[in-house]
Amino acid sequence: MVTNGHGGPAGDSETIVIGNDIYDRFGTRPWQKDTYNLHAEIPFAGLSAIVYDSGLKLVRREMIGGSITFVYENKYHPGGVSIRKTTDDIWIGANDHRLLKVQTLFTETPPFTGSTIERYTVTCAFGPVPEITPPI
Repeated sequence: MVTNGHGGPAGDSETIVIGNDIYDRFGTRPWQKDTYNLHAEIPFAGLSAIVYDSGLKLVRREMIGGSITFVYENKYHPGGVSIRKTTDDIWIGANDHRLLKVQTLFTETPPFTGSTIERYTVTCAFGPVPEITPPI
């Protein structure tokens, strides 16, 4: 799994998860291996919480890699804080019901400072698994 974060406090970041190992890099810094809790690092580890939220709704159909998908969306204020806004989008295959893509966009706009924007996208592929090697 590869996730990308853009516009966060630390700048652009990239995370690669291979099995139980996590590798990060921020901006142009070198890759480093992390020792974080794997489930805390995966942006969509709490996907079941999104699915059972009453705000989840079907918003459109979209093609991904030649497959028709249903796109579901959930918008909310994390922790009930009005300056924070999160939008979760979930792409589900219309014919096979597989999860193909999930994206979270988090925005925080405090009154007297600039906005923080973080985007995490996970794209799923099915079929033979290619060999994945650590970046370091």
